[in-house]
Amino acid sequence: MRAAVLNRPGRPGAVDLAEVDRPRPGAGEVLVQVVACGVCGHDQADRAGLLEIPLPAVLGHEISGIVVETGAGVTRVVPGDRVATAQFATCGHCARCTSGDELRCPERSFTYGGYAEYAVLRATSLLTVPPELDIVATSVVACAVGTGLQALRTRAGLRPGETVLVTGAGGGLGLHGVQVGAALGARVVALTGDPDKADGLRELGAHEDVVAGDGAWQAVLEVTGGTGRTSSSTTWAIPTSSDRLSAPSPTAAATC
Repeated sequence: MRAAVLNRPGRPGAVDLAEVDRPRPGAGEVLVQVVACGVCGHDQADRAGLLEIPLPAVLGHEISGIVVETGAGVTRVVPGDRVATAQFATCGHCARCTSGDELRCPERSFTYGGYAEYAVLRATSLLTVPPELDIVATSVVACAVGTGLQALRTRAGLRPGETVLVTGAGGGLGLHGVQVGAALGARVVALTGDPDKADGLRELGAHEDVVAGDGAWQAVLEVTGGTGRTSSSTTWAIPTSSDRLSAPSPTAAATC
């Protein structure tokens, strides 16, 4: 099968297209035919050598595909199932996993292998894709969408009617943060450095858009009634970029 293999990070063309043997799933593993795989900032860091990973490696963790074969002990999926990956595989049975805090599972391991025609993945990293969803689009759900959902719902405790400020709203995480905030019933203020993205952000659910610049925070105050928050609730600032802006401090901030 074909795979994009990282052999020597930190150089131009660090990833080489190669023919490699198709893997076989072991106990607790699943062989997936890859339909789509997103490209994430984590992949860029791996390619640049900023993260220490065993080499050679097949990168790619935003994966969707079709189950081809299952290893011993796998019961949650069967051949033919449409699946997408979570960012991490976990044990699935420790106290952290069973309480919904699986990101702190002591056996947590990062997902790799999506830059290939087939990937062997731990069964606990797979989510079944309902038939009504586009399987290509679901490849990025756990990473790009899940990051914002974790920040807004779990960390910030955002509630309907509250106001959320999403910075870097025109970027990959920001676009999804806007949609997640709107889906949670919040009033979304989108801060972007590109005025051409304003209309698109409103179409995705932003109630207000602000263009980054010297007067950005004054504009935020204006669209929130001069206080930086709604009259009855909190403004949550969700920074999704490295912007350093001087602003009134929100009551809380959650970082994607």
